[in-house]
Amino acid sequence: MKPASDLLNAEPSQQEMELLIEKWYQQISEHKKNLIEQVLAQRTRYVTVALEDVFQPFNASAIIRTAEIFGLQDMHVISVKNQFKPSIGISRGAVKWLNIKEYEHPASCIAQLKKQGYIIAATCLNEKSIPIQDLPVNQKTALLFGNELVGLSKESIALADIPVHIPMYGFTKSFNVSVSVALCLQQLIAKIRTSPTIPWRLNDEEKRAIEYRWCQQLIKRK
Repeated sequence: MKPASDLLNAEPSQQEMELLIEKWYQQISEHKKNLIEQVLAQRTRYVTVALEDVFQPFNASAIIRTAEIFGLQDMHVISVKNQFKPSIGISRGAVKWLNIKEYEHPASCIAQLKKQGYIIAATCLNEKSIPIQDLPVNQKTALLFGNELVGLSKESIALADIPVHIPMYGFTKSFNVSVSVALCLQQLIAKIRTSPTIPWRLNDEEKRAIEYRWCQQLIKRK
């Protein structure tokens, strides 16, 4: 086995991960260990969120917090014109529990998600969009959201597989983007978690890699 100092800065093998996690758990309280196991059991990559040019720190942070609360493990951030700048205080530290993947162009993000087996659901209000509650969840789904001023770009909508919207019944026809993320996730997460056939949980290898990273962060903070 490699020295612990080397493993902190390198990608270990599965066996090395297991040995080091076991060692780290000796330095972590039983409460935190149990909490990690409980949260891992609820984590999913079946649903994910991709954000295009969201720039307000409050919204960025609220979305991260919402995604983590709903059990998502990954988020995807597209920064074309605006930099994604979450506020750590508002996100309540949720950012350290997620994998946030960054892209410079919508096409590269969408192509990568499709390669991973996701259907791309673009949130936009047009004549072809369907209500979010009618979106099927028979395959992995990535929800694509645009920025606070203009929403999704025409390119992103064109590259997506299906447009969706949140039904609205007032004079105002737009939600804050962080609210939109929360409402859409509430619909999809409820669907997948109550299905007896959807394989929404992480596999053992995914769990172990995430467990390693979480333990590593806890040890570094000591």
